[in-house]
Amino acid sequence: MVAVAIAEEAKSRGLDPMLVLVHNADDEDTIMMGDYDLYHVAVTIGDNYYDDRGEISRDELNFDDFGEEDRDYYVDEFFLNEKVKDAIKRNTNWDKCPTDFKERALEILDNDEDELTPNQKEFPERYGNCGMLALALIEEGIKRKIPGIEIVFVTATDEDEFLEADEPEIHHVAMWFKGKYYDDRGEISEDQLGDFSPLGLTSPKDAKPKEGRDYIVLAYEMENNKDLKLATDIVKNNTDWWKSCEEYTQRAEDFWEKVNNETPT
Repeated sequence: MVAVAIAEEAKSRGLDPMLVLVHNADDEDTIMMGDYDLYHVAVTIGDNYYDDRGEISRDELNFDDFGEEDRDYYVDEFFLNEKVKDAIKRNTNWDKCPTDFKERALEILDNDEDELTPNQKEFPERYGNCGMLALALIEEGIKRKIPGIEIVFVTATDEDEFLEADEPEIHHVAMWFKGKYYDDRGEISEDQLGDFSPLGLTSPKDAKPKEGRDYIVLAYEMENNKDLKLATDIVKNNTDWWKSCEEYTQRAEDFWEKVNNETPT
């Protein structure tokens, strides 16, 4: 029930939690409808695992030596829904409801923010969530059928490798529209895109990051939800985000309303 409480709280924040079941069932039908040994239930959000102990490693799912994975027990992930919650209730000796653990869920999820750097706490959309803000702006623009929107990656990865690289190095993410760049600061210059880039090994220590030396700027047009999905995967897999696009929905709506009002008719 603790895991369900964590998952429900994470989902309410716009995150994508998955319930992790450690069990000995033979197939998914048995997991959903049958009786079996359910050794443990946890949650995964992105690459991180959580249970009542807080954030844990994947190895810690086997906290009581259940044996060897894929021989003595299995680990499977499922979306949070009533069917999975019923399976958990049927195969665990629960005596409390998820609502009883809401406070603990809040503590666990909020603890991640306690570990943020001062810059991340003061400017979360510049140090970690810049990509999520850009995606929110782009998603709202696509909904409004606005053409000519581009997502902008400030990176040290070559253009030929960026889309195929397992872990492209991303320094910052912004949006381009009608010749202007936008991020948390509002409209910015092209030079300001590199403000958050680290200096290269051969750059003078007191120099300002320079395009072509310390970083390059790559832009990709976002025409539809397919393009948005590709960009979202890149951002989620390669930036230190902890807020969701949904948390920036109102900000995105306000942005496009302002743009619309400033556009001559």
